[in-house]
Formats: sequence, structure tokens, C-alpha cells
Amino acid sequence: GYQVFGSDAKLSSHDIAALEGEGIQAYGPPDPGRIHQETVVYSSAISESHPERAAVAANNPHSLLHRMEFLNRLVEHCRHRFGIAGTHGKTSSTALAGWLLEQLGCDPLIIAGGRPMYLQGGIRNGQSIAVFETDESDASFLKSNATVRLILNVDEDHLNHYGSLSALQSAFRKFGSSGPVIVNRNDPFLATWPAGGTDVADLHHYEVCENRQKADASDALVAGYFPESDDRMVFRIRSGGQPSLYNEFRLPVPGRHFASNALGVVGALKLFLNDLDLVALVKALNTFPGTERRLQQIGEYRGAPVFDDYGHHPSEISAVLSALKQRYPDREIRVVFQPHRYTRTKELAGEFARTLSQSDHAYVLPIYTAGEEAIQGIDENSILKLMDAKKASPIADLEEPFRESGEAVVLFLGAGSVSSMARNFLKERDAFQDTIRT
Repeated sequence: GYQVFGSDAKLSSHDIAALEGEGIQAYGPPDPGRIHQETVVYSSAISESHPERAAVAANNPHSLLHRMEFLNRLVEHCRHRFGIAGTHGKTSSTALAGWLLEQLGCDPLIIAGGRPMYLQGGIRNGQSIAVFETDESDASFLKSNATVRLILNVDEDHLNHYGSLSALQSAFRKFGSSGPVIVNRNDPFLATWPAGGTDVADLHHYEVCENRQKADASDALVAGYFPESDDRMVFRIRSGGQPSLYNEFRLPVPGRHFASNALGVVGALKLFLNDLDLVALVKALNTFPGTERRLQQIGEYRGAPVFDDYGHHPSEISAVLSALKQRYPDREIRVVFQPHRYTRTKELAGEFARTLSQSDHAYVLPIYTAGEEAIQGIDENSILKLMDAKKASPIADLEEPFRESGEAVVLFLGAGSVSSMARNFLKERDAFQDTIRT
């Protein structure tokens, strides 16, 4: 095997101990004197002026690899390379795809941005099939060597990199030009493909329809509908131009967004698995354990179920709130939200305010910087000032959401440190559970 070293200025002692437990030497502040490795991998968050990256570039530039280039090397031995793209849902969809492939008797290589609940970490070693998420935030997904591609959705985000929504959309068009690709027809932008100059020779669609009649009429590779309630999905797959019989699965993860993503994953599998066992597929769909920090219940405190979710974009937050309201129609939904990045808060403050207003009360933490420089005049109040003061407030004590009267569900939201804050809060009160299945 390989010796692995790494640095991260924000590593906690807990993180370092966990990595060292896996045989990885990790340290906090950068130290160019430690860099003597054959290959050095960096992300787009590491600038050219970073001490370690700069030292390697000066002394051994051929050993430098961007994260996407390294990912390509990890999966290049696989015959089928299934790359998942989209503004939202990549990690849970990657986890689902890996689970389905594993349950179908394949030996998948899985590389997820979060932890599937059936793995110890975000990676499973495998051989002939790789499933992984790609990263649109810095346009590095355009370098992906994926042989089959799934695009879940395209929403306004990362405009600090792209400059405009149209530039972001153009990048997704380019990503989709290397087919076969399956895209979400329920997404307004993706529904226009192949219009607008998209050069996709092998384009397929999936969609959630209003009812059985519309699913029957759909020419999508995979079409589904909710027969009675949002916790069950009925779907069919076209093969040789003819639809299969309808199959039904009960959603193991709440929310219409997960059901839609599941159809996309099923469609992508159909593109490279000719003999797709639908009986085994449905069984696997019914038993998917979920993904860490994707609407994950992490405990209960003072009678309130406590959930943790990675959602950090208005569309993601809206989907999560909708799923919780569906599950707990008679309870208040109280949200503790940590904005992620100054640039995103500046661009989407109004959208955040409107989305968080769907909750019964939103508590907004200071912005998690993710390494960005502060922007003058942009902070948590950029969101709070646009909301009804009776339904939104800053928060200094995590006890606050639990002090209010009435039955409630408390949701911790964000891509930064809010998850560890929530978990530590519950652990201190002996209320944390990491293995809850809902």
C-alpha cells in the first residue's frame, strides 16, 4: 500500500486522531518541509500561494495533481465509470448507486463526498464498476473520465466562480456532451435538452410524473409517480423502446427529491447493466440505509427528534423542510442554520430568507467562512433582516430551540461546523444516537 500524509489548517485534534487511526499522518498548519511524497493532491481551495503547494510546484511540479485528476486515476481501471453531477443530491445518489450495485452482486468502487451509512467512510474499494460524485463548484467535473453520466439538477450556485447562471449552465452542457448521459426532465433547464446546442449523441431522461396515465405516455427511459402518498414510488423502465412492468418501492429516505434522484440512479444503471434484475433492484431500494448528514436523525432531546442535514442551498433546505413536514405534520419544525460562505450568503440571502420562512422558527448562526475572506456588510443578519422577527433570530445557546413550548422537531442545517456542534450538544446531554434508522 501507499503511505499517506496530509495537512489541513482547520484539523481538530479529534480529526488528527481519527486519521492516524487509519494510518494517515495528518497535521494542521502547512509545513513545506514535510512534503517529500511521489504524488501531492490539492483541491481548488488550495491557492498557488499555499506554502506546501508552492514548494512542490517549484521543486517537483509533475507530482502535483488536482483532486479531479487524482479521482480519474483512482477509477481508470474500471470498465464502467459512473459519474454523478448536479447542484444537489450528489452524495446521497452516489451512496444509493453504490448500495444498489453492491446488493445486485457487483463489486463497485464507491467514492462519495459523505459517509454512506453502510460504510465506515466514504470509500469502498472495487473493480469493474466505479460510482463517484463530481464537483461542479470549480468546473473540475469537466475533466472527469466518467463513461456514464447522471445530471440530477442545475441550480443557481457557485456564481463566484462562474460569474453567471448561464455560464454555470454552459458547463453542465459541456459535461453532458460526453454521453451516454441521463438527465432529470423535471428540472426546468435540463428539460430543454437537447435544445440550445447541446451536442449529446446518447441522451436519456428520467422524470416523476403526476399520475399513472402521464407515466404511461412518457418517453423517458425511467418514469415514476406517487400512487397515494409521498412515501411510495411506482416506476417503470423502457427497454428496447418498450416499458417494463411497473415496480413499486417504499422510500427509505423521506422526500420527493430522494425519489426523483433514485429514478435517475436506476436509469443510469440500466445504461450499463443489460440484465438488470428488477426484483433484486426493488428489494435493494427498499433497504437503502441512507447517508450520514442527509436528513439523519441523530438523537432526541426534551421530546424533540433532532435531525442533522448538510443542506446549505435554498433548494436543498426547501426539500428537507418539505420532507420533515410530510413526516411530522402535527409538529413545529425549528431550524438551526449555519450559512456557508460569504459569497453564497451575499448572492442568495433573499432565497435563504424565503426558504427558512417555511419553518416555524429559524435560528441563524454566524457564517461558516470555508476559508473565504469576509465581505463587508455580509453576515447572518443579511438573512435575518429579510425575515419576520417573530419567526427568526440569532442564536447564542443551542438550548434555545428546545425551550419553546409545544411538540417540535429540531433540524440542524449547514455544510460547516454546525453538525459537530449539534452532535457535541447531544453527547453532553447523553441524547446522541448515531445509529437511528427512520
